[in-house]
Amino acid sequence: MKLAIVSVAFFSRYSSEAQRNMEMLGLMVNEPRLTPRQLATLEVPVLVIAGTRDMIKRSHTEALARAIPRSTLVFIRGNHFIARKEPEAFNRAVDDFLRHLQEKEE
Repeated sequence: MKLAIVSVAFFSRYSSEAQRNMEMLGLMVNEPRLTPRQLATLEVPVLVIAGTRDMIKRSHTEALARAIPRSTLVFIRGNHFIARKEPEAFNRAVDDFLRHLQEKEE
């Protein structure tokens, strides 16, 4: 991953778009720094959404969801940018998650 950051940093000298991507890539590679033990302390319901062709390994996404006690995992057909590229499916998943929470409270 460091190589990717170096490449983006190099191109950011010549492109404002690469500069914006460098910041995003840095966040994706370095943050958040949470351990499974820390995730296990979450006491709120959490929706984990990923694309079926995501840049994050499916096994990593599944491990993340397993580490969170009250998580719901949803895979949506698409890549890492499903919220932007598949907004209807993304919004439906969020709506279903929230509706389910509301029903549990009633």
